[in-house]
Formats: sequence, structure tokens, C-alpha cells
Amino acid sequence: MLLESLLWSNIILCLIASGLILLFRRTRPCETVFIVLLLVLFSCLNYLDLRTINTPENLYFLLRYKLLFEVAAVIACYFYTKIAFRDNSEIFRGPGFWLAIVISAGIILTALITPVEWLYFSSNFSEDGILYVTRHGFILYIFLFLLLIFGLVQLERTVTALHQLQRWRIKLEILGVGLLMASFAFYLSQSFLNKAINMNSLAARSVFTLLAVALILYSRFFR
Repeated sequence: MLLESLLWSNIILCLIASGLILLFRRTRPCETVFIVLLLVLFSCLNYLDLRTINTPENLYFLLRYKLLFEVAAVIACYFYTKIAFRDNSEIFRGPGFWLAIVISAGIILTALITPVEWLYFSSNFSEDGILYVTRHGFILYIFLFLLLIFGLVQLERTVTALHQLQRWRIKLEILGVGLLMASFAFYLSQSFLNKAINMNSLAARSVFTLLAVALILYSRFFR
């Protein structure tokens, strides 16, 4: 099955890439930690997506962990854009940073304590692969989507603020992370555009993830 092959490719490539980046670190430690964390989280998330598709009888059990990894991946994306390739000496003094901490903590707490049945329901998931999103799930996904959008804006600001030579060196990594975030934002946007998430759209997200990881690796080792 094409979707399963794509998900397995994502799992393996993200783990290999995170290991290589950690082993041959070429940027500051904070950037390396966040990019490795991002790749590991996406690998775990793809594995949970695969399990959800293949074992629909365990749907709500798997959705609990899938939601937590989605939240963790989005927050890791956002804070990567906050600190990557920037002068972070003043970051703790700005109100925006602490506001992001509070919002992120609120999202994590909500995902931890809210029963998964309050967020999703499905009439025939094993047949159609569609998860319907409740009002509570709709609100949660709105916050996740906004974090991704603000993160993409911060990536653009980072690139435009750099010197031309610096921009040439890191623009492919920025493009790769941006593509990763944009594909995830597209996937999440179904929750409030259609009030449902079609798991078949994972194929498109997986293709863009493979391309994004390839760009990140090329940037890290050849730029």
C-alpha cells in the first residue's frame, strides 16, 4: 500500500537524519537539539499514524498518544523558529517568549486532561478513514494551526534579517522546516475547514515531509 510505504519511509528517514545531525553537529547546540527533536517527534507521529490506520480497533487508545505527539511536534516547530539562527541573548526578556510558553503549557495541559472522546468521533473509521472533530477538538486545532502560522512568519523574518552569505548557507534548512510546518498546517486545517480529518491526506503530508528532510540534510552537510 502506497500510504504505508510513505509512512515507513518517513519514519526511517527522520530517524536517520536526526542521528546524522546529532553525530555531525555543525550549528549551535540549541538549534541542533530542536531540529533533532523535531525529526524524532515526526518519526514517532508517523508511526502512530501507521498504527491508527492498521489497527482501527484500537482507535481511541492510539488517538490519545497521537494527539500528544501532534502537540509536541507543533510546539517544537514553533520554538525552533523562535531561536534558530538568531541572537538569543535577549529572548528571555521579551514578553512574546513568555506568552508563547504560557500558551504552549495550556495546550499541553488541555491535551493531557481532555478525554479523547471529547475531541474526536468516527462512525466507520475502518472503512472511510475519516475522523470527525468535535467543538473541543476544533478549538485545540485552531491553536495548533496558529502556532504553525506564527512560526512560518518568524522563519521569514529570520531569513530576511540575515546577511546574504548567511542566508545562502541556511536558506535550504529554513525552506525544509517551513515545508514541514506548512504540510502539517495543511493536514490540521482539515479539522476546522471540514470538521473532519481524512487520514488519506497523510500521503501528501508524507511526500512533503520526505522532501523537507532531504532539504534539511543537504543544507546541514553541503552548505
